[in-house]
Amino acid sequence: MQAQQEIMQEALANQVGREVDVLVDSAVAETGRGRLWSQAPEIDGGVWLKGAARVGQFSRARILGARDVDLEAEVIA
Repeated sequence: MQAQQEIMQEALANQVGREVDVLVDSAVAETGRGRLWSQAPEIDGGVWLKGAARVGQFSRARILGARDVDLEAEVIA
């Protein structure tokens, strides 16, 4: 389990700085939660978004960091 956690943290850290398309699952005010094409709902981690995003739409975002199994990103378009 420890080895898998280290692999996951490294994979998430490699995402930092990338621009990605995030499918927005939920949003309130200037925060939201979504997922990348590679993240299955209720199984994988997700993406916490900062900035205006619309549920059911794709938002372009820049990955800022990782938190546990999730990524943190800011909406750029």
